[in-house]
Amino acid sequence: MALEISVRNSRLFKKPLSISEIIGNDNWSYGTLDEHARLAKGSLESGGPLIVYDNDCICRGIQVIGADSSKEIHLALNLPAADRDVKMIFELAAKIARLWKSNHILIEGDKTDLSETEASMEFNRKANLSLLRNSRELFNAQEYVTIFGAMLPICVPIDQLESFGDEAES
Repeated sequence: MALEISVRNSRLFKKPLSISEIIGNDNWSYGTLDEHARLAKGSLESGGPLIVYDNDCICRGIQVIGADSSKEIHLALNLPAADRDVKMIFELAAKIARLWKSNHILIEGDKTDLSETEASMEFNRKANLSLLRNSRELFNAQEYVTIFGAMLPICVPIDQLESFGDEAES
């Protein structure tokens, strides 16, 4: 399960964005995943998926598809995720939209004005917290779950994963 957001370039003269334009001055970093789902920080060379993550809260990270495209960039966040990741995907989408002079983004294929992204973000945050609290059902009552994080896969006890939903809500 994933949250997916696309941004289309509205400029007359379309040009791709550089990774430094995408992450800007925020406390974000990037890297690509190798064949073992380990992050090569600051690299665009491994050929794996490009991941952007927050240095202050390294969780799952945002997968950026088509970062070298001049027409559309697709963002994906595997769920359940940390609350910070849900906020970050919306911040990243809005930043790309502003750079491309677009007034809207596509959330799960639905066109959403930038002025409405706050409400969409809140809806998705609540849905994500519900997924976290119901992780036992989501992952078929396994004792441990492997979550693919921004840096590497981690094995998390299901009880701890469920508690993240309660902690983020308080």
